[in-house]
Amino acid sequence: MAKQLLRVMAVLISCALVVGCAVPAGTQAPSQESAQATGHVAAAGTPWKDYFIAGTLSANDKVRIQDDFYTGVLHDWLVERNESGVTEDSTTVQRGNQINDQMLGLIEDTSITGGSNAEDLQNLRDLYGLFEDWDGRDVDGLEPLVPLVKRLQAVKSLDEFTQWLCSDDYRLTANWRLNEEGQTDGVALFGLVAYTNLDDQSAPKDGYVLEVGPPSLNLVSFNTQESELKQEETLEQYRAASAKVELAWWMLELMGYSEEEAGDVIANAVALEQLVGEGLSDGSDSYAEYTPEQWESLDAKGFPLARIVQTYGYEDASSYNVYDASWLDSINRLYTKENLDLFKSHALIGLLIDSASILDSNAYDAMLYADGSSLLPEDYMTDVVTTSDEETSVELSAQEQELYNLEAGRAAMGTLNSTLPTCFAKVYVDNFYDESLNERAKELVQRVVDQYEEMLAGETWLSQKTRDAAIDKLKAIHIQVGYPEVWPDTSSISVRSRKEGGTLFSEIRRLRDLEMQQEQHLLLNPDEGTYWSDCMEVNAYYTVTTNSVVIGAGFLGGPYWPEGATDEQILAGTATMVGHEISHAFDSTGAHFDKAGKYKNWWTDEDRKAFDERVAKVRQCFSAIDPLGEGPYDGTVVCDEAISDLGGLKVVMQLAAKNANFDYDAFFRAYVRAWACISTLDTARELIATDNHPLDRDRVNVPLREFDKFFETYGIKGGDGMWLAPKDRISVW
Repeated sequence: MAKQLLRVMAVLISCALVVGCAVPAGTQAPSQESAQATGHVAAAGTPWKDYFIAGTLSANDKVRIQDDFYTGVLHDWLVERNESGVTEDSTTVQRGNQINDQMLGLIEDTSITGGSNAEDLQNLRDLYGLFEDWDGRDVDGLEPLVPLVKRLQAVKSLDEFTQWLCSDDYRLTANWRLNEEGQTDGVALFGLVAYTNLDDQSAPKDGYVLEVGPPSLNLVSFNTQESELKQEETLEQYRAASAKVELAWWMLELMGYSEEEAGDVIANAVALEQLVGEGLSDGSDSYAEYTPEQWESLDAKGFPLARIVQTYGYEDASSYNVYDASWLDSINRLYTKENLDLFKSHALIGLLIDSASILDSNAYDAMLYADGSSLLPEDYMTDVVTTSDEETSVELSAQEQELYNLEAGRAAMGTLNSTLPTCFAKVYVDNFYDESLNERAKELVQRVVDQYEEMLAGETWLSQKTRDAAIDKLKAIHIQVGYPEVWPDTSSISVRSRKEGGTLFSEIRRLRDLEMQQEQHLLLNPDEGTYWSDCMEVNAYYTVTTNSVVIGAGFLGGPYWPEGATDEQILAGTATMVGHEISHAFDSTGAHFDKAGKYKNWWTDEDRKAFDERVAKVRQCFSAIDPLGEGPYDGTVVCDEAISDLGGLKVVMQLAAKNANFDYDAFFRAYVRAWACISTLDTARELIATDNHPLDRDRVNVPLREFDKFFETYGIKGGDGMWLAPKDRISVW
């Protein structure tokens, strides 16, 4: 396929065929009539309209909280953003921006020395200096990447490719890291993440758990037939894949590939994912746990995953856990000399995509354009990635230049956090985190856990045997709050300047290596510190195979736990999230794992049947909700998150009931504000197609309808949009 045709396809699919592209902050929002024409409808299965779509709600629209509580509470917040032209915003984004802006100001203010963490702060400043050295980055161009690409191009046999996969060339590419959702963020042939063995943290000899995930399959949707693009979910998956293909094509072109050669590379990579995907099961019964001896025997079957794990430094794991183990069978069958070019092409694209953000300005701008994260006008980004001249004729207005600088600064903080997570967290906690919040958060967590035990004990539909097992699992949950109790030693970290031979590309890869070595050391020596790479993410999550919950400092603060917060605000913003994550231990996935994180049935047959019937009701409810009037949720996909939303809110409502003076109105309104979100129609469509969470409106309105106290507080009755009859309620717990 010719380059021009490919580029036209990618841009048209992602921007023209899907009505309504993202509008940069500071520009005029779409009119009310325009917004209605692009999906301003009542969601089937509910009476709620999609007022969370940018431009759809005006000051004149009156929304009763009894009909749509989410929109009614957020009315002024949504209108303010529509009137100012903001098309993407949320509580999570606001908290993330707060952290990034605080850290950016600290790093740029060199009059602040950093106190006890002066070396950590200096390392962050030095890495930020390399990030901001655009002149130097542009002089380097793509040259730092060239040796790696040439080594991959020189591979002529399957054995040589195995050696390449086991080398630093691939190991120091970050796209094989699994995130908290158990997926890779880039284009990878496998995914890995390690967790401390929580059965006995005092015995390092027991090793740790290594989670192993399948290929990302982030490119395969580019192979979608045109006739299938009429389905909204398929179209969004195609758009996501086409963005990666667009970036890969641009990078291949910069690396000197011809149009035909670039097309072949992309076609090969997509073909490999297609073949791997064809061999996958539905994942329902293919979980596998391997002992070290069993793991070592896997290489004889084809793909050298055991050898890769060993050379990457994870040979001391006590258990290797694989979700959807069918992908191992699939990739083993495919790992042959006949398919060598497919594997090389897939690895090359992963390397190029992962490297784009840490090379020159052309590659960086192409990355922003391809993933849709830029706030800048689309015609500017299009010109940047299609011009072959060194100087672009497109000029930014003062406002657009300010946006570009803001983007780059915040993106730099993201790079610093992901590359030097311990340094970043130590400096943030030392300068911006309320130390007393950590103890208060731990006390809050214990309140939720105690109430959860009481809730489980009162579940009369369970037998005593299953109730006892559930409570045992609850009590065994390991919960990390705030930041590590013992910080890992960062004294050996030092960022080399350009004068010392360092470039952003080389230093990030070198620092990744140091971080990996530290992580692997602490996995075996947990008494020396806790390696916690994501405590600054605005997130909380549950890990099923370690039966653990993480609630980091990034989440604790800002709108989730504001300064001077009332108990109502704390319960609404933070406790419900704690309850949500604990509930994942008892959702339709967590129910398969015992208190030690082992895949084991701890249910009686009768209780499991009753549980499955309750889960089915949740699936059916969300499968009946069509949030944008374009197609319903996949109830199976969003089920676990919906169960956890319901469970988290229920346990906090029980806590609230113990306070005779509890202000339910303040609590319910604070709960909505914790989920405040406005987005473009495109973003909402993409989330429905690719995310396992319902949209934020439905994460609020649906679970609130489970509680009589909510109806009593606002006088909600039959005929109101928020009313739900008791017989139709869906809580599992």
